[in-house]
Amino acid sequence: GTSVGEGLLKQSLQAGMKEIIPYAIETGCTIETTNQSQAKPIHKCRVINGVLVMTNYSINETTYKLANKTTRNQTVYLDHPKTGGYTLIEPAKPEEEIADYYRFKMELAAGKNVEFKIQERMETSNQIYLQNISTDQIRFHLSQSPLSSGAKNLLKALEETMGLVVEQQRIYREAQIESSRLSEDQNRFRQNMNALNTGNPKERDLRDKYVEKLEKVEDRMAELKGTMMETQEKLNQLQGELIKKIQGFNED
Repeated sequence: GTSVGEGLLKQSLQAGMKEIIPYAIETGCTIETTNQSQAKPIHKCRVINGVLVMTNYSINETTYKLANKTTRNQTVYLDHPKTGGYTLIEPAKPEEEIADYYRFKMELAAGKNVEFKIQERMETSNQIYLQNISTDQIRFHLSQSPLSSGAKNLLKALEETMGLVVEQQRIYREAQIESSRLSEDQNRFRQNMNALNTGNPKERDLRDKYVEKLEKVEDRMAELKGTMMETQEKLNQLQGELIKKIQGFNED
């Protein structure tokens, strides 16, 4: 004859179905919840159509701290919301599954505290296009990722070719910088020559010296232009080799 609370059915029940109806709050029991997520190391790494695909697990762990402050034993049903895309791994199996929830059952002794952990796992993948990969990324995956022997050989070959690319880029850049500096010298010599009086013997001698310097500058600039053209050809060739190696590889 005494009301202990009220509750509502979440769904219409058919024959054989069961439902737990919450009707009041047990103030003598408390629950604290903490959650943390972490990414596990890469456990699978494959090269597919010129793309390095790295697969690892993302772990979502929820810890429930239950405290029974009453003087009687309690049976606790814990409904844990499912996390989209994740699979339950700990505990291996719930008491039962209901819509959007895992339900766990535990006995909570009088005056006792219990810590209950639930782990869910989702497999995630990241991708790197090998044409955009850096040498630092190659070194990392060679040392850390579980690659097949064929994929390792491919990355080593790419690293070697990319090293040659970097060297040719250095040669081209240095030639470009020197050529730019010589161009400035060339303009300055010509301006100085235009300001000289050719009727003055001393200034005529000075002009001859500028002419000699200009000839040396122009010869060097011609050499640098040839170096830059040759280097660009080598860069194009190396880039072609990189693409050929990437496109020609098939994972075993």
